[in-house]
Amino acid sequence: VGARGAWSYYRATADVEFLQWAYKVTKNTLLRAKHEVYDEKMGLFKGCSSFMESCSGYPSKYCTEGETPGELVAQTKALSTNALYYSGYKIAAYMGRELGVEEGEYITYWDNAEMLRHSIRRHLWLEDKGYYAYFIDENDELINQFEGLGEAFVLLDGIERNHARINSMFANITLGKYGLPCLWPKFDHDEESTKNNIFYWYHNGQLWPFVQGYYAMAAAKHGRTDIVAYSLEALKELALMGKTYAELYRVDGTFPQDRRRQLWSSTGFLAMIYQGLFGITYDVDGLRFAPNKPGSIFLHDILLRDFKFRDMILDIVVMGSGSKVTKFVVDDVEKDQHKGSYFVESSLRGRHTVTIVVEEEAK
Repeated sequence: VGARGAWSYYRATADVEFLQWAYKVTKNTLLRAKHEVYDEKMGLFKGCSSFMESCSGYPSKYCTEGETPGELVAQTKALSTNALYYSGYKIAAYMGRELGVEEGEYITYWDNAEMLRHSIRRHLWLEDKGYYAYFIDENDELINQFEGLGEAFVLLDGIERNHARINSMFANITLGKYGLPCLWPKFDHDEESTKNNIFYWYHNGQLWPFVQGYYAMAAAKHGRTDIVAYSLEALKELALMGKTYAELYRVDGTFPQDRRRQLWSSTGFLAMIYQGLFGITYDVDGLRFAPNKPGSIFLHDILLRDFKFRDMILDIVVMGSGSKVTKFVVDDVEKDQHKGSYFVESSLRGRHTVTIVVEEEAK
């Protein structure tokens, strides 16, 4: 998680001194994890889900006492956690290359990432469900639940590249009225008798807005404008009902009042706007654009004003609807693709206007 944030920060700021520190920390973290929690037999990392650490997010056998799972859960291998290690290896490679380290050093991280990707695809895919399993248990058996954040990472980070599997995931992952559950189906816990203790229910099939944000970005990457539209509408409705973005919601849209103001939930919605709707991706040498504009909710042109990146301020206009870019214009000058995407160089200074025309992809 820290590596993802650090790499994002560097791409936004070009702070080399920070990157040097972050690369050292990332390398040491990966080395320690490989030594302490790596399962050589399966080629996967052990440990609970990346953020679901409460008893509510696991079958009862993992919680013999207290509010958090015991030692048994440490023998499981969770989808989202392994997806984060995969991205950690990739980011270490990006960092090393950016800092000019020896090629052999950063190539090793690429190789480790690819080996882990193949292990995830081999061991965590549920063929009969058409999505990835939440985790592999201590007996190396797949659990039938899916994990919303893990599925999003698989789609967003390029772990799954097979079109049939990708389409299957979008078709079979359950979406509720107000969003994607953190896991589904729910575990059969006695939530009524423990309803006053949030740790016994808040990870069991609840809605976490930041998870929806990642899923929307993943959908945008694959041109699923329909899911981008669904995600925007779902989180908009939650915000309107409660006049806030809470940490989590029940499937009916209600939420615990002591969790009513959460920054990561708000940024989940903002990520949908910046990275999904307007399709902005930070890169080390500039900004890349791949908008997803749903015609079902945006009938007219959309404008993102005063978007700041390094020494530039952009006004970004998206015309049309869909995800296929037909025209990309910077200050009245039409631009071609750069390295496979539409691009604004980081050397740009001052205020500029970016105009993007999109249309629906052919079915």
